[in-house]
Amino acid sequence: MSIDARDKAVHFILAAQNTADGGWRYNPKDAGDTSVVGWQLMALKSAHMAGLNVGGSVFSDTSKWLDLVAVHDGAEYSYQPGGGPSPTMTSVGLLCRQYLGAKRNNPMLIGGMDYLLKHLPDKDFSNIYYWYYATQVMHNMRGSEWDTWNRKMRDLLVATQIRSVDECANGSWAPEKDAWGRSGGRVMQTSLSALTLEIYYRYLPLFKAETSIGEGEDAGAALEDGKR
Repeated sequence: MSIDARDKAVHFILAAQNTADGGWRYNPKDAGDTSVVGWQLMALKSAHMAGLNVGGSVFSDTSKWLDLVAVHDGAEYSYQPGGGPSPTMTSVGLLCRQYLGAKRNNPMLIGGMDYLLKHLPDKDFSNIYYWYYATQVMHNMRGSEWDTWNRKMRDLLVATQIRSVDECANGSWAPEKDAWGRSGGRVMQTSLSALTLEIYYRYLPLFKAETSIGEGEDAGAALEDGKR
């Protein structure tokens, strides 16, 4: 992607934000929902760490959205204001809080981590969208909680990858029993499964990356170190 194309993509995301509530949804300026907010903030954070001009107000406006959907003092999150929390939206909200600067010892993150540990990966309740976000949250937090989550997540994904069925499906993950698999299909299911398995190979834990950058490394160097 050319630099010009990247700048245009960032500009589009910025222009599409609903500045009244700080969120994004399916059409520019729509009242937000936490799901779409998570994807947009991930894109903007990546752009920011790559050195693109994102601007400062977008992040404070996004914090405004998270405050609107926060439940139980910010340890859990709902899809839209006034709704009940869910593990999926909580994982999205917590990752957004991490991207927006909440420190590892923040009560929101501690409480949220405890909530996610009550909803560990389970083959009978497949939800790769939730697992993808929650694995990032737990990876950033590190510690024994990450080890507990990662063992369950890793073993489940390895065990459920399709093998010795047919040449087309081998290596993929089946979408049929997943919460969102029928909407996204086999490509989505396989992409998010692979990305979830790769998280601790591709990314330096966020709080470690921030510490390294604060000590004089640039963002690119910290990210490259995380891939090794």
